[in-house]
Amino acid sequence: MYALRTISTGCFPVVSVISILFLLSLHGRVSHAMETLQSYDVLVYGANAAGVGAAVTASNNGKYTVKVMEPLRMIGGMAAAGGVALMNQGCGLAGVTGLARNWSILCGQHYYGPNSSTPVLFPSMAVSEQAFWTLLNSSDTISTSTDCRVAHVVKMNSSGRVSQVDFLCDDDAQAVSIRATYVIDASYDGDIMTMAGGIDHTYGREPRSLYNESLAGVFTSTQSGESFAAQNLSISPYFPNGTLLPYIDSGPIPPDGSGDDKVMAYQYFACLSDTPGNRVKFYKPPGYDPNDFTLLLRQIEGLVANGKYPDGPPVGYFGSLICYDSVNQQKTGNNDCLFCCGTGPVDSDQPDLNHGWPVANYSRRQEMAQAHRYYIQGSLYFMANDPRVPNTTRTTAREYGYCKDEYPKFGNFPPQLYVRISNRLQGETLITQNNIANPRIKPDGVAMGCWVFDQHTMSRHAVPDPNDPTKKIVANEGYFRVPITPPDVESSWPGTNWYDVPFGAMVPKRGQASNLLIPVTISATSVAYASTRIENMFMDLGSAAGVAVALLLQEQNAYDGAAYNDVIPVQDTNVTAVQAVLTSVYGQRIHGPPDDTWVGGTSDPKDTKVDIAAPRSSS
Repeated sequence: MYALRTISTGCFPVVSVISILFLLSLHGRVSHAMETLQSYDVLVYGANAAGVGAAVTASNNGKYTVKVMEPLRMIGGMAAAGGVALMNQGCGLAGVTGLARNWSILCGQHYYGPNSSTPVLFPSMAVSEQAFWTLLNSSDTISTSTDCRVAHVVKMNSSGRVSQVDFLCDDDAQAVSIRATYVIDASYDGDIMTMAGGIDHTYGREPRSLYNESLAGVFTSTQSGESFAAQNLSISPYFPNGTLLPYIDSGPIPPDGSGDDKVMAYQYFACLSDTPGNRVKFYKPPGYDPNDFTLLLRQIEGLVANGKYPDGPPVGYFGSLICYDSVNQQKTGNNDCLFCCGTGPVDSDQPDLNHGWPVANYSRRQEMAQAHRYYIQGSLYFMANDPRVPNTTRTTAREYGYCKDEYPKFGNFPPQLYVRISNRLQGETLITQNNIANPRIKPDGVAMGCWVFDQHTMSRHAVPDPNDPTKKIVANEGYFRVPITPPDVESSWPGTNWYDVPFGAMVPKRGQASNLLIPVTISATSVAYASTRIENMFMDLGSAAGVAVALLLQEQNAYDGAAYNDVIPVQDTNVTAVQAVLTSVYGQRIHGPPDDTWVGGTSDPKDTKVDIAAPRSSS
């Protein structure tokens, strides 16, 4: 059964009703004095890499006012508050251009001095966040507020224009309503998109038959990365009393290739350090129960029993340790590492904890985020302290602790959950497994993607043991890591996984939203999004969205609105002009293939105050 959830065009919300309901919902929580209404040329939701890129380019040398609203108390999204920076770039430094290159040079200047042009793609997260702040502060017309989450969206019935976005800020103590000519939703969940109503979007997995995608839907391949069978592990899913272990779905694996409403596993990328004096000892999370980690223990015991790790696996089997750029250790003396992903079927990913996330309300998402924190923190504490864990595993775990020099305001733990995929636009252009790199170069390309189809485990089940059908064993489902092009066509990755990302992938369908661009939750199938979900590419798409609205504002001002009853629709963007500005002004690569040259742009990474005037073509 096709269970993918698709939200199609429906009735637009009535402006007056939405506004009244929003104010009523605040009664008793926000005083009238704390309610404010602000107006800007551009609203950007999300101060992640995409949002920063959008804000900088939309400001256009201070010509236009831009308001950035960030739900966390730390900016940068996954590229700072989440721990990954911009190092996930499958084409290496050749794929880092435009404002992403500016950001990398700003990070390099922190370590090498103010005159350095050496890029650093994996700095400390404090350095990363400061580089994003430097970019935002490059224009006096950009204003940024943190701890502000979207609460309601008002859209005009007649034009589809997003006319007002209402926020709750400062732990929901202050209500802020913002009106803007153009809106850029750079959030990881597409919250403005989904709240606006009447904008086609979806979540979950398409069935394999819908777009003839070989990787779509339920995927039961036993690729070695996250498969119990490939690791020669046969693990019972039950406690001795017959109850199911935590973190296992009680239902059967659906038919291979069928669609559903699931999304790939989320996780927190903890920062771990093995430097004495810079380690915060792994601590028990609230509500810790060692029985919650019985599946992890059984994996460890199985690896000992099958001889893969006779003395017990190192902590790096549960989560890969990817250390910051070596210059960070040289300058600070601290060996800080990203802890992510892992090489085993039970690793730092935890499927099913995020089931229902795309449509969950704010409070439910907070509960889910806490469940993810508990899983990572509890697993690390368990491996370091539980006496049933082999000494080798406990010893390697105790060599590390949370990085004392990272996230001090958040208990030395990242505030940003890695939401790998959530809601997705169904817009003017749809990217699929089959057209993502066919053709590679696209006429309306505004950014270059460069990553494999990389889907993490979707679910974990109790299934019949093929060797004894009367028994059940644990099995994962959904993992794949596949090159964009088959290895027999071209050499293996990273060199062959590039492709142009079309402008139309972030544009809602005509008539559904006239002033909204969506550079993160883009129009792509679940399989295609498994490749497009990379921060570096998000920053490029955000930059393209900002250039587009700046050009639209410029043209609208020139016409004094006489030629338009409302805003110039984003669907009428002059993409050729956007491409020209991205390449000539910001030095952003819009077409592959990647090479080792930087394609242009300003020489000073702080110099983002440039005029992006570009005429609309007559065609």
